Amino acid sequence: MTRQMRRWPVFLTALVVLALVAAAAGLWAGSKGDGFREIDRWWDDQRLEDRRGVQNDDEEVIEFDEAEIFFELNATDLDLGIHIFFDAEGWKEVEVKGPDGAIFEVENNGNLKKIGSTEVFTESAEPQLDEENLEQEIADFLAMFPEGEYEFEGETVEGDDLEGTAELTHALPAAPGLIFPDPEAEENVADPENTVIEWEETSEEGDPEILRYQVVVEFEEEETEAVFEFIIDVVADPEAWTQSVTVPVEFFESLEDLDGEYKAEVVAIEAGKNATISEAEFELEEEE
Repeated sequence: MTRQMRRWPVFLTALVVLALVAAAAGLWAGSKGDGFREIDRWWDDQRLEDRRGVQNDDEEVIEFDEAEIFFELNATDLDLGIHIFFDAEGWKEVEVKGPDGAIFEVENNGNLKKIGSTEVFTESAEPQLDEENLEQEIADFLAMFPEGEYEFEGETVEGDDLEGTAELTHALPAAPGLIFPDPEAEENVADPENTVIEWEETSEEGDPEILRYQVVVEFEEEETEAVFEFIIDVVADPEAWTQSVTVPVEFFESLEDLDGEYKAEVVAIEAGKNATISEAEFELEEEE
């Protein structure tokens, strides 16, 4: 009697297993039940996530070598734009997201997707600002790109994740006050053996601190429109009201057989890399 009672659990277990197998066979043979549909959907989601490059436990997260986002205002031409720069080891796609969502995406294709890219610099179109309503138009443009942290996310050609951040502010530095060349002068003439680009500090109390200046002397050749540039960065001197840079005579000597126009730019750059430009054209003295 005792042995017969011990056989019942085994017999009932066998019946339950057979019932489950039969039910499963019926479900596969006919229409799938809700349970199987849920399993199918789960597997579909997993395959979709794999195709999107969702990070697995064995994937590495790599930091961008550089990630920057900043504004550039041309105080002479009265235009304003936003710039994005990033650099990383061979990537196949990158996205930049701000407080309002994604603002920039780039993806390689073809063979470039196989070998990857490294650095990218892009700038927005620069709408002309109305001088009579300048402050409001600047404020309206800045508002399109809220202050805050911007996330740089991407994927390398090996499938590793790329991550980086950059802080965007609305702090625009004061425009350099060009002394030479003078934007207000009818004509600016320079001695090629002693061309000094000079500017003055125009910041007022409460303006962002300027950390450095970039001086650019540009020559555009008339026939081919080829551009030649002399560029130098100098640390802003808080003790000096005016600063200057002498252009090497060799720069002018290399261009003496070409026809074209010279332009000087002085760029004020603050801690967040926002920049304000002042510029003016000049010409060289004619040889006697």
